[in-house]
Amino acid sequence: MALTLGVIDDDDRRLLRRLAGLVADMPVTKNGYTDQFFQARRREPMSVSAEIQWSLLPPLTMTTPQVAIAGILEPAYDVAGDSLDYALNDDILHLAVIDAMGHGLNAAVLATVAVGAYRHARRADAGHPAPLLIRGHHVLRALEGPGTLPVGVGGPPP
Repeated sequence: MALTLGVIDDDDRRLLRRLAGLVADMPVTKNGYTDQFFQARRREPMSVSAEIQWSLLPPLTMTTPQVAIAGILEPAYDVAGDSLDYALNDDILHLAVIDAMGHGLNAAVLATVAVGAYRHARRADAGHPAPLLIRGHHVLRALEGPGTLPVGVGGPPP
């Protein structure tokens, strides 16, 4: 896309900022219903566990007048149990960094459950999600095994 203008005044600048914002939003909004952007960005095949992890992530950058957030997962094509999540609700920034034990599909499933429980606790206003995951093993009981070590850090104690 190219745009050539002669003299630019303040009205033109405001219009161009709005146009740039709309153009920047297009790939973000279309990401939800097409694979074309994913395929264009990839340089190599992605593992199933990485596909699960990347589909679970919130936008990797977010900027508001109050806060700016940026995150990334490495290695990009073979992540396993690493994830992150955030939400800005009024003046409270909720942030989670998750590292499920192990690698591969089992770790990706554990991270998915942890993010789901975290989002549930946050959206249901149930307090800090770590006690939800650990207290009575409500969520993790079905996932017990040699690769499961439930640990929660932050928030008020259970």
